[in-house]
Amino acid sequence: MAKKVLCLNYEYPPIGGGAGRVTRVLNELLGRMEYKICVLTSGFRNMVGVSEEYGCRVVRLRTLRKHPGYSNTLEKISYVLSAILYIRKVIQEFKPDFVHAHFAIPSGIVAYYIKKRYSIPYMISSHGGDLPGFTPETRVYFRLFNSVFRVVWRNASEAVVLNSELAEVVRKHYGIHAHVIPNGVFTQKGNIGFDVDPGNVKLLFVGRLNRQKNVEFLIRALSGAKFRNWTLFIAGDGPLREKLEKMVRDSGLSGRVVFRGWLGDSELRDYYRSCDVLCLPSVNEGIPMVGLEAMAGGMALLVSDNGGNRELVDDGRNGFVFRQGDCEDFLSKLGEIISAPVRLKEMKRYSIRKARDFDWENIARMYSEVYEKFRS
Repeated sequence: MAKKVLCLNYEYPPIGGGAGRVTRVLNELLGRMEYKICVLTSGFRNMVGVSEEYGCRVVRLRTLRKHPGYSNTLEKISYVLSAILYIRKVIQEFKPDFVHAHFAIPSGIVAYYIKKRYSIPYMISSHGGDLPGFTPETRVYFRLFNSVFRVVWRNASEAVVLNSELAEVVRKHYGIHAHVIPNGVFTQKGNIGFDVDPGNVKLLFVGRLNRQKNVEFLIRALSGAKFRNWTLFIAGDGPLREKLEKMVRDSGLSGRVVFRGWLGDSELRDYYRSCDVLCLPSVNEGIPMVGLEAMAGGMALLVSDNGGNRELVDDGRNGFVFRQGDCEDFLSKLGEIISAPVRLKEMKRYSIRKARDFDWENIARMYSEVYEKFRS
């Protein structure tokens, strides 16, 4: 008999970023196994109600969310309140065997409520931003609400994180064991271009424009580049966009740095195929989905030396790792990449081979093994 899983995530495609896409793919693959999945997520504008998506029942709640790509604290709280008000209906109709909360906060708060009210166990998948020290913006919240985080984590029956560094954070702060399961990727089908225009190497950044993603560093570093045979495309949006656009204008880079805003999945795939080097200057990362997707699209990677970024790069084979916050090291590695078109082509090819290490089917099986622990 199929196990019923209630999946909680405050963002779910087309709302949100990489973690939402991870949740959807996992649900689709696990749903093909022996699990029946219902998703409880935030609505946005007219996207409110119940639908069937990729074999899963998706309930989009009315919340205060104002932007598809990012949300503030009040909007997350509105998801928690809406979910708690709606949960009785889900429990009565769906009758879940256990709950899978993506993000300890805010989704884990709802999972904890369900456990205490209905005695249904839950597991947590951390995507990084819900752990102390991961993002600069959340530092104050961990100080103020540490007791809440502790209760949510310690009451989880199982926990999953993206890399061994995050597993150590969970052990140190909450005293529990976490399984390490990275994000996955599908190898892209269709034409992937390996040709490189030496006169205009295409750089790409994808993600939220916030402090954690550190795009400010990227613009500052590029403004000091002596070589000018590049164009940077920035795909994403966020609270720092206006500041970053002003930095570009003030640095005289308006013709070389192009803001594209949020892009849909198909548009992103086109950029992965047509661009050459993905630049990830993040302060911290779990296993960034954009890095995996860029590899599968045949891009070289230039990433900061932290967290899951390192797991994406075989240094010198499909890109380079640079010292976080070091403009000189970043420019040195970038110059090495774009000054050698033949080597860049080889890096792009190697990325596709390395992407197979993160095949989604294998990742889903690893999650299934964790799900099986709820059968006992």
